[in-house]
Parts: sequence; C-alpha cells; structure tokens
Amino acid sequence: DAPFTEVTTGGAGTLATYPAIDTRFDGPYDSGVAPPDCVLAAGRTSVVSLVNVLIAMYSRDGTLLQGPISLRSFFGIPSEFGIFDPLAIYDPFSDRFIVSVLADYGAGSDSRLYVAFSQTDDAAGAWNVYWIDADAGQPDNWADYGSVGIDRLAVYFTANMFARGGGYSNATLFVYSKDDGYAGLPLRNSHLIDVRTAGGASAYRLRPATVPVAVPGDTFYLAHADSGVGDHINLWRLTGDRFASPALSPDAVALPGLYFTPSKASQPGTSTRVDTLGANLWNVIYEGG
Repeated sequence: DAPFTEVTTGGAGTLATYPAIDTRFDGPYDSGVAPPDCVLAAGRTSVVSLVNVLIAMYSRDGTLLQGPISLRSFFGIPSEFGIFDPLAIYDPFSDRFIVSVLADYGAGSDSRLYVAFSQTDDAAGAWNVYWIDADAGQPDNWADYGSVGIDRLAVYFTANMFARGGGYSNATLFVYSKDDGYAGLPLRNSHLIDVRTAGGASAYRLRPATVPVAVPGDTFYLAHADSGVGDHINLWRLTGDRFASPALSPDAVALPGLYFTPSKASQPGTSTRVDTLGANLWNVIYEGG
C-alpha cells in the first residue's frame, strides 16, 4: 500500500505524509479493563508488550512467542498488592529489554517498583526480576504514575509520590545500573526524593529522557511541563556518579510560542473533548547535545 496523506488540525492546517504500516498484530487483551494502559518495546528480533496486568512476547512479524502471562506471576507479586502502570523499554546499547510495574499494598503501607531485565536479546527468554522499595526514605508515601528513560549507563524511573493520608507529596527519581540487572547482581542505585524546578516548584509528572546514542560527557536530562503553561519547559541536567548521589541542575527553557494543548483538547468535527492531563510531556528524547 502507498503512503497516505492526513490533514492535521490547528492553525492553517498542514498536510503530513506517513509511511504505510507494514505489520499489524493483536497484543494481549486485558478483559476490557479501562483505561488500557498499554506499552510496547521493540528490539532487533523480538517485541515485548504489556497491558495493565498482562505481558506477552512476540517476534517482530507478530508471532506470539510467549504469554500472555499475568504480571503478578511474571514478577512474583504477592496477592495483597494492587498492580498498575506497566512500563517497557528496549536498550539499544546492550540489546536487552527492561520492563516494570508499580505495586501497592495500602493496608501494609508498602509501595514497590518491580523491575525485570532480560538476560538476552530474546524477550521470550530468561529475565532477572527485582522488587524495589519505592517508598524508601518516605514510608508515609506511595508511588504512582511511573515513567522510564535510559542511557548508556543506567535506567531511570520517575514516579509521583502521594501521601497515604491523601494528596500529592513529591516527584522522585530512581536510578539503577543496567549492567547489574542484566547480570542478576544487586542493583547499584540512587533515589532522588522531591525533585524541584529552578523556581522551587515540585516536578509533577517528571519525565526521564531516552538517550539512544552515546552523548558527550554522558549527559542525561529530565524534563517537565508546568500544567497549563506553554511558554517554557523545565529541564534538569544530571551530573556525577549515577549510583552515588548524582546532582540535578534545574533550568527553565523558554519556548517560542504556545507548544502545549489546553487541559481538554477538542476533536475535529465533534463536541468530544479529550483530557490531555494538564498539557504534560509524554516522551523526552536527547541526542548529541
């Protein structure tokens, strides 16, 4: 099939041409659970897909290799924990996969981040599984709304931390050694609690970057957009030893115009308005400087 042309809305409207999709296949179906929190990571030969509480592995042509498997079984999560916000990422530096899910046991005040590292490039092969104390250093909080990034040295997770008594508390950054995870060793790590902007505000929905190539000085960035504000983004440059109290240097970067949508975006030709979650960033990619 030839590429198709689509009209996009906003301003004067522009024409954009996209390549045709050459492979389509059904991923795991989580019995209609809503919303369907679905993520996918594609490697050179295989693909791993997660939706809510299921995981499945495929070849790149869509052949099911393994699963669907419950995340509770895959990670060995105790039955008293609720499971939510799965994540997946492919590591181009090591040709491996990393998947994770948040879990919380409210009655036991126990918040965990479960992480698995593939031992090879085969998503259907063996994995090294860990669980991490997500509320370490802040036992009265629990982790929600995770995000993941990666670079040559580490894998980075962020989460919004909420107080057990109710209400948002802070944004926390979790840094782990990929090499330790692939080898099945104890994870060298660091946790940076309560990440704040240059103006002193809490970084709600903080996003770690994906850095797919080696960059000068192994610079790593995180980003954040103030809800409802479109004239700047907040950036943090991470420096120092990743696993021994790294430093974050915050800055505010002006944008040439309004780059983010309002909290409710209208859909063309209908009265439907879709929640954009307060005009927050979804993906951050950093290359070369």
